[in-house]
Amino acid sequence: MQKLQGSRFVIPAKAGIQGEQRKEHHLGPLISLSSKDEKPWTFKAGKIAVDKYQITWEDRFLSEPATLSIQDLALKAENFSTVPGQKAKASLGFRLKEIGNVAIDGSVGMNPPGADLKVALKGIAIKADSLTGC
Repeated sequence: MQKLQGSRFVIPAKAGIQGEQRKEHHLGPLISLSSKDEKPWTFKAGKIAVDKYQITWEDRFLSEPATLSIQDLALKAENFSTVPGQKAKASLGFRLKEIGNVAIDGSVGMNPPGADLKVALKGIAIKADSLTGC
């Protein structure tokens, strides 16, 4: 394992303290690089679940602010992992702006990144010109 040289920072002395004008603190190694012999780190989660979550986002850069609101967000994933070649079973569902529903279901891989998903929209209008390039 290779280790990069540590870093340091300087804290100015507080007003009224006699003696040192500054104090150095050494942080030690900040990053370690793995050699070719070592296995990369991995993350595994048997089950992940979020239920009845709400997200509200407001874009104030527009002349009239636009608000996006998501209610009843539910996220479920099983066997989520960064192990190469593994895929998780995942589903995501939510209500968008109290007008329609979004449901996404399928498999998701992190290493390499990829997904095979079914997407269902109910009550959400899609303009034909917005699908250009798909």
